[in-house]
Amino acid sequence: MGNNYNRVTQFYNELSRHSELGSPESLGWENRDYQFERFRLLSEIGVKNGDSVLDLGCGYGDIIDYFKENSISIDYTGIDIRRDAIITAKQKHPDNIFKQSDIIFERETYDWVLASGVFPIKSLDWKEETKETLGQAYKICKKGVAANFLSDANKQNKRYKDMHYVLPSDLLSDIIEPNFRLFSLRHGYKLNEFTVYLFHI
Repeated sequence: MGNNYNRVTQFYNELSRHSELGSPESLGWENRDYQFERFRLLSEIGVKNGDSVLDLGCGYGDIIDYFKENSISIDYTGIDIRRDAIITAKQKHPDNIFKQSDIIFERETYDWVLASGVFPIKSLDWKEETKETLGQAYKICKKGVAANFLSDANKQNKRYKDMHYVLPSDLLSDIIEPNFRLFSLRHGYKLNEFTVYLFHI
């Protein structure tokens, strides 16, 4: 897992020092309501009852609670790079599948891949890492990929200096348009981010 594992672990360990383990705040979310709003936006790509979902960067598997509260029954699998996150996720949701990994399991396929908070941490190779991860996710989905990104459109609202903010237009021109044929972008909501939908053809 190497440098990527160390970078991600260090970032979330720092958050955990100031928040209760297992809470939305320990993952960088303002609170549960904001976290669930992000889950709603991701799921509106088209997730329905009976669909299989890979939760990429699953954290503690909190999106399971979102789907349950909205009476959406899914076949869920969560993966995360951090061992402590997977341990907590299994404790909170013992009836679901969780795996520790920094790669996507290409031997498996899912209707949807959802990625909440996967792409915010700064990296010298951020563009290439993002393109590779989205490409891997797209290969193993049957219907589509939904992912959120921190928006650089509001330069006065940057909470963390180590997080990567990107203009939606730059993400589209540099990564999305050259690599995916059918997509849409949502940027008109109040949160300081935007959501991208990649649809499988």
